[in-house]
Parts: sequence; C-alpha cells; structure tokens
Amino acid sequence: MSKLPTMRISPRLVPHAFAILSLMSAGVLGAASCADPVADDIITALGPEKSGVRRGPLHRGGQPCLACHGGYGPGGGDFAFAGTIYATPTDPTPVNAARIKVTDATGQSRELFSNCAGNFLQEIRQWTPIYPLRVEVECTLPVPAGSPPGTVGAKKRSVMQTRIARDGSCASCHFGDPSQSSPGRIGCDVAQPTPPFEQLAGCFAGGG
Repeated sequence: MSKLPTMRISPRLVPHAFAILSLMSAGVLGAASCADPVADDIITALGPEKSGVRRGPLHRGGQPCLACHGGYGPGGGDFAFAGTIYATPTDPTPVNAARIKVTDATGQSRELFSNCAGNFLQEIRQWTPIYPLRVEVECTLPVPAGSPPGTVGAKKRSVMQTRIARDGSCASCHFGDPSQSSPGRIGCDVAQPTPPFEQLAGCFAGGG
C-alpha cells in the first residue's frame, strides 16, 4: 500500500498557518451562530407590549407564545404549548378558569386552567408531549343574576376536531376573527351565553 504524501510546513509559515486556521474557525462559528431571520421577523411582527401590561402570564394574549418562548426568542422559559381562551371566535373577551386538557400521542395528558387574561401555558421542563396532540376545552358559563349563593354555572365542553401536528402555539392557527386563513380565536362557544362572559375587573390583560 502506498503511503500518502506528508505535508510539511516551514517553521517560518507556522504563525501564518495558525492565523488562517483561526480565521476559518471564526467563520464557521460565526455561521453557526447567525440569527434566524424568519423567527426574527415573526417576533418583530408581534409589535410592542401593550401599554400598562407587564411581561408575564397576562401579557400578549392571542399571540403565538412560542415565538418568544420556544427556545429561540427572548422570552424566559420554554413552553411545550400555550394559548388563549376567549368567549367566542369573534369576541375577544378573555375567559378565566377555562379547563384545557391536552393528550399526547402516548396517551399522557395534562390539565391546565386559563388565567384572567385567558392565557394558559405548559412549560417543557415539566412535560414534553409527543405529537400529535388532542385538545379539549371546558368553560364554566356565567351564573345568571339572582341565582342562589353557591350556584355553579353550566359547563360547555368542546373538542378540537383536528390534532395539533407540531406547533405548540395555538395562535399560529387561531388568530383574529374567522377567515380563510384562520378558524378564529379559541372560543368557549359559538356565541356569547346569557349572561355573557365578561373580563374580570382588575385584570389588565394584554392582547386580543
């Protein structure tokens, strides 16, 4: 078997060789650390924070949460999935204490409850579900005025007809009023009940 030729570098060229290798390494690392322009555009399109709403569980209702909380953006904590529950697909009144049940492909499930901004979230450090995901939402309807103390409103349950294939941001598909590009917001019902859902006083929700 013939031997491969050996490359010899003159001692006088060693510093130059190291300089070239350093530049090559910097170029490779620089290319690997470049930002994602598509993700950057999505985050920029979200716009500024809503005035008077601090960053936290109540902010940016109705927006794709994983744009910032999916391992790339500036949001703290990575989410497995997150979204916002509203009164109806066309009424952006946030619904508090809606129950969201998510079941993954292995049959494991988690139950979450929306806050007063309608937002709910599942951190990936607590559960990493296997796609596709099945989702059902159960809302407690408002209690009519004059009802006896302790009266609990009726339950309205709905199951998402399709499975979530890969995107944990509910608002990637459910945004704004129903249109050719969106089924509309995630709503407790197709129309406001009587009495209607109302935003809780003192809850400074951000979004819609």
